[in-house]
Amino acid sequence: MGEPVGDEFVPGLVCTNCWGLGKPFGNVPTPEQIFVTFAGMTGNGAGGNKTFLGTQLSFNPCQYVFSDANYRGDIIWDAIITELKLFHIPTSLQVFFGFGGACQTIFVDAPGSAVVS
Repeated sequence: MGEPVGDEFVPGLVCTNCWGLGKPFGNVPTPEQIFVTFAGMTGNGAGGNKTFLGTQLSFNPCQYVFSDANYRGDIIWDAIITELKLFHIPTSLQVFFGFGGACQTIFVDAPGSAVVS
């Protein structure tokens, strides 16, 4: 986050919690989409060891959602905390929960990890 933007970049709505002058991700536009990559998960989470494309919600520009046929998840960058969740749809089980400080992008949940970019 906060890297210079390329031609493929599409700006989204401004998430003032993490983007802007003096904010953790810097004074660059908030992206409309992000990548969330999971690794090292086992059991019902093993199929979620991949990269998802997250899309910004229009009613909450600091929240992104992502899904495929078997998994759904979201990340919320609050002014104080960050939450990243991944659910296995067929079993309705939460297979990953990452929790950290404001604007966090790296998470560890036993077993497994996630990186947001």
